[in-house]
Amino acid sequence: MTARIETFHWEGGIEGHLHLARVIGDRREALIFDRPGDVVATCSGASFPSEAHLAAVAVYGIALASRGIAAVTFVRPIVEKTAKFVATIDPMSIVLYRELGALRARIEGSDADGAELRELVLAEAHRLREAAEAGTVG
Repeated sequence: MTARIETFHWEGGIEGHLHLARVIGDRREALIFDRPGDVVATCSGASFPSEAHLAAVAVYGIALASRGIAAVTFVRPIVEKTAKFVATIDPMSIVLYRELGALRARIEGSDADGAELRELVLAEAHRLREAAEAGTVG
């Protein structure tokens, strides 16, 4: 039985958590994530309201990976590696591929420090979620 992701939101600042509601059959689950691996495991093969919603969840996964890290020399490679990892949620999603590529390009072209990069990732996840809800991405 395929899981369906119904809703999700981020709670807290850059040290926050991803909250997600999943439905499997007639069972509804409220999940809280603090690691990107759990996001990937839960969302792989699940259905989303749209590919834009999937992209937002994936970028929130990247935000989870950089929690507690301040040094830009660590944040950049974590974002890069985690972007590749969260892309495995749905390797066929064009929207996910495009949005992750755009995020990586923004990170590479930025001279921001580690905390600013983390804020940039979280802001991008929020933007994607809002755009997905408005139907303006995808």
